[in-house]
Amino acid sequence: MRFLYILFGSVLLVVTSCTPTKKIVPVQKEEVVEKKPDIVINKTNNVKVDTLTLQDKSKTIFPPPISTIEKSASSVISSKNIALILPFKSDLHDVSVNDNLWALQYYAGVKLAAKKLEKEGINLDIKVHDSDNFNIGDLNPQLDMIIGPYATTARDENRTLFQNILDYGKKNKVLVVSPFYSNSKTTENNPYYLQLKPNLREYLSRIVEHISKNYAPEDVAIILRDGSIDDRWNEYLQQQSAGFYNKKSTQLLDVVKVNPNTVSSSNSMFKASVDKGKKVFILPNYSFQDEVFVSQILNKLNNEKGSQDIIVYGMPLLLDSEKVGVSLYNALQIRLVVPDFLERNTERARSFSGNFFYDYKTSPSKYAFEGYDMMLFLGRGISTFGKEFPKKSSKDNSQFLQTNYSVQAVYEDGDDSFTKLLFYENKHLDIIGFTNGRFRKI
Repeated sequence: MRFLYILFGSVLLVVTSCTPTKKIVPVQKEEVVEKKPDIVINKTNNVKVDTLTLQDKSKTIFPPPISTIEKSASSVISSKNIALILPFKSDLHDVSVNDNLWALQYYAGVKLAAKKLEKEGINLDIKVHDSDNFNIGDLNPQLDMIIGPYATTARDENRTLFQNILDYGKKNKVLVVSPFYSNSKTTENNPYYLQLKPNLREYLSRIVEHISKNYAPEDVAIILRDGSIDDRWNEYLQQQSAGFYNKKSTQLLDVVKVNPNTVSSSNSMFKASVDKGKKVFILPNYSFQDEVFVSQILNKLNNEKGSQDIIVYGMPLLLDSEKVGVSLYNALQIRLVVPDFLERNTERARSFSGNFFYDYKTSPSKYAFEGYDMMLFLGRGISTFGKEFPKKSSKDNSQFLQTNYSVQAVYEDGDDSFTKLLFYENKHLDIIGFTNGRFRKI
């Protein structure tokens, strides 16, 4: 076994490493930071894995936490053993900052959260592993929780590791938490799996819920590709619409079918719907594979709406895409459903950024904020309720930086008795809208 030293600003990170494997590239795009950290790799055989201990260089300036979680003396244990698995790419001699900087930022956020939790009296022993060079045998047999690894359905080697971790957690009754992977059918009969990213159905349901509180069903239309798998989205959106509007119709909302091959033509596609009084359009595409199609749809809709005010509800793709910009955000009054949203101008966000820069001599990206919130939530939960905290703590109303948490059980489809548990999932989602030149929560 070898070890990787990463000099992140002025803080030394130590990560375990074994035999090289393929690279992992995160699907999310990294934000630009003010200064790139220096990264130095050394190898040795006589270094312990990182336990997330930092020299306390300054007093914390975060406001005290506001939490509704109540601790019971019988459930609190003095220290919890946690494994954190991230793609640090320790097999590379010349580390590519573009490839692994997001993981370093995420890890640095976890470190700051661990310091804050220690001040709250919560002691965590967190061992950090490089997912590129990881074996199940590296895990501490006394683990309480495993966080990670990074995985997507698009990369088989990552999905295999993730599934192996799931099986390990279920067999050994160790809570496995995925901050990254999201799927409605990840596992079954597994009370030891918590998914922090809501699955696609939750996004669609949240959109319909928000629309139903502000618009009549006759004001709304769904945009779908003609003759594609988009039809399954229509079925689910219609089902959710009937529920939120309390109607029995199976086709409550109008549907506009679009041929992807002719969307850039001069043929009119949306004018008839606008003329009929449609004010709200739902664009359910979420994959970057649909980026070009989504951009064409939005430009077409903008050109055909004339002087009419319309609103488009969409997925995080519209926020991350370089093909959709401010002009379309503003013209189409775009509203998005997102699992987290960072408002950097808040006092708490500025305080975090100051602390982060003081420790690491670089500015925090969104991944640092995400890692910080995640570790605060999980650290408090596992310390208070133990391995089964997902079923004992449905909500944490603490003041996090860029999200909140609402953990609920996921049951098998059609299980009206709520007895066939699949796993637990955080279902918190925000709606953000573009007003006065920027996105805000609405």
